[in-house]
Amino acid sequence: MFRIRNVIAVATALLFAGTLAAPPAHADHTRPHTCEEVGGVFTAGATRGADRCVVTEETSVTGPFGRPTTTVSEPRPDDTSPIVVDGPATPTGEPTTVSELRDVGEPSSVVTVLSGTPTTTERTERGAPTGTDAPGTRNCERVNNENAKKPVEKCERTVVTTTTTPTTVFTTVTTPQTERTVTTQAREECRTTTQQTSFVRTTTQGQVQDRTISYQQRTITTTTTTTYRFDGRDQLQLVVFPVAPNPRITTRTEPAEPLETTTTEPIQPSTSTETLPGEPIVTGPTCTPTAPAVTGTERELEPLSVETSRPGEPIVTTSMSGTGQTCYNNPSSAEQRRNACS
Repeated sequence: MFRIRNVIAVATALLFAGTLAAPPAHADHTRPHTCEEVGGVFTAGATRGADRCVVTEETSVTGPFGRPTTTVSEPRPDDTSPIVVDGPATPTGEPTTVSELRDVGEPSSVVTVLSGTPTTTERTERGAPTGTDAPGTRNCERVNNENAKKPVEKCERTVVTTTTTPTTVFTTVTTPQTERTVTTQAREECRTTTQQTSFVRTTTQGQVQDRTISYQQRTITTTTTTTYRFDGRDQLQLVVFPVAPNPRITTRTEPAEPLETTTTEPIQPSTSTETLPGEPIVTGPTCTPTAPAVTGTERELEPLSVETSRPGEPIVTTSMSGTGQTCYNNPSSAEQRRNACS
């Protein structure tokens, strides 16, 4: 690659036999003007013969050098979708069997009533009381001589009331009642076997990588300096130096930005595998009859009560009250006999 950095002046006149043709001088043309037209820099000398016009040309060429450096990026997925292939499912581990008891049909129930241990209670009820009065005495004192054949007693007459209350004894026999319900449910045992499986999934993904080639570059700049003099017609003539060349050519070299080219290229696809769980294989259920389920419940019923009655012992009470009258036991005189206690 070539690049022209700067051209200060380009000679526009034809140079024949060491002479660069310049336009004819006019009254308004001066040597500086003539030098400027060819892109030079005019320098006035001490004499007209020492005037000089220096034309400088500079060209730059930039290009690579040395061996290139190649770097490769890390692989990365390309723009295609991955290809996924699943292998066949295979059994994994031991199968497992689950048993389940299931009811068959409707249950049947048998209800019975059970009698418990009876308890007996008694109560006594009183009837209407009846009363009878009988005469009596109290506070009897002896009133005759201690040596008399019979003692004579002076007593206060009383009324003795006897009250009789009949009773009835009621006997109640209470028998507890329990209702027992026995329910029988036919059943069957069902077995289901499950076998776990797995499969291998293979994933293939296209890949690319970037390859970068880097060249070191440098810029070589060539500078050509041509010195002219003026002849008698003010035309430019090459100056001949005794020992130095004219034009004088110099070069310099400078580092330039490296040149990099990057290309994307496909590489070997990446392949990965993983083992995943598959759909389990389920066998069953297979059912066989089994022992029925028997359950029992009980609830208390109203107890059965039977009551009987019989006459009880009557209740007899007596009370005594004084009349305020006097009487005699074993009376000895006519007056005492008239007031005899019996």
